[in-house]
Amino acid sequence: MEGISVIWFLITLLSMGFFSGIEMAFYSADRKELSLEKKKYPDAYRLVNRYYERPDRFLATTGLGWSLLLVALCLQVSGVAQLIWAYFQIDSDTGRILVEIGWVSLLVLCFVEFIPRALFSAHANRLLLVTAPVFGLLLKLLGPVAIGLMNLTQWALVYIFNIRVDPAKETLHRAAPQVLLTLSADNEREERTAQLIENARELPNLRIRQCLVPRKEVIGIEQGASIEKLKQQFIDTKLSRLVVYRNSIDHIVGYVHQLDLFSNPASMSIQSPVTCCFWQVKSIVFSSLSIHSKIISF
Repeated sequence: MEGISVIWFLITLLSMGFFSGIEMAFYSADRKELSLEKKKYPDAYRLVNRYYERPDRFLATTGLGWSLLLVALCLQVSGVAQLIWAYFQIDSDTGRILVEIGWVSLLVLCFVEFIPRALFSAHANRLLLVTAPVFGLLLKLLGPVAIGLMNLTQWALVYIFNIRVDPAKETLHRAAPQVLLTLSADNEREERTAQLIENARELPNLRIRQCLVPRKEVIGIEQGASIEKLKQQFIDTKLSRLVVYRNSIDHIVGYVHQLDLFSNPASMSIQSPVTCCFWQVKSIVFSSLSIHSKIISF
């Protein structure tokens, strides 16, 4: 009987590790690489694609499954602990409680949190596809319950605690790019990709005034300067465009792009805005305008 209790205890522990690992794989998987496996694992890819279409349902299901298994694990602790009491002969109730807390916490941290998360994050794409059928079955069983609990929670937040839920807010935690960056800290290309993702996420919340460069920090070149000076300015600043001003920075006449140097630099004359591909300012925007809305208007 005690052997059966130990077996069920280990099964529960490993199942909790599965839920923790699959959640980590969901966060750290590369969707571009997953799409390359579409032909190799068509059914699994279809299931994984559904996860990303409804991330709230996926995360709610993993949270529900993990919580249910945690309750089951706590109920099994006393039965498994009888083997420890028989071996060490601990009679103190306080001592038994402390020992139970200690060894259960150690097991959960090692075999539920650290090891599964590290394993699934290291092989996120492969394990996410391989375990997709298993989790798909769990999603069918626990998904309706998880969605019901989510709806109940939202109702309680709105009508009991008077907390409005923003439906446009991201389901995925904003720490996802940081997780990607941490997992690939030694890869500069992936670091830049993660930074671009984070910048794109912040774009809808930015206003034009937040991106304005102070007058004293504007980098430009005076109209009438030589092509050699223009080239050197691009090299020194590493910018793609330079503001062109006449006499002072307060009188901006346009800008010049570095690609203009490759088109026909010999015929370029910075004296002329036309030959230099200057763009004369035709519109005025308010500093309080959203950057996202202005980009869409182009």
